[in-house]
Amino acid sequence: MPTPSAPGRATAASRPLPAGRFVTRADDGRVLVMRVGETRELRTRDALAPEPTVDGNAIEVIGIDNVQAGSGRGWELRAVRPGRSRIAVAGAEPFAVTIEVSPVR
Repeated sequence: MPTPSAPGRATAASRPLPAGRFVTRADDGRVLVMRVGETRELRTRDALAPEPTVDGNAIEVIGIDNVQAGSGRGWELRAVRPGRSRIAVAGAEPFAVTIEVSPVR
């Protein structure tokens, strides 16, 4: 039986990781890092998924119209200001990620 993490210890899901080109269900529960001005693509295989919900104002979510038919839905994630946003995708394959946005160096 696995042992719970010690209090205050970071887990793999909570350690910030650089956001890849695509943010997908495989990133569920992760904390990802972007810099102001960067963009990534949020994708789900569920073509009927509703618009994602965003808690926080560090990320803007913009619909993408040119996702290939039958390949699901996609949105651009645009890092607009330092801070933290949680993005949740609902539908047949729900997932959520947190993105920490740092200032441009």
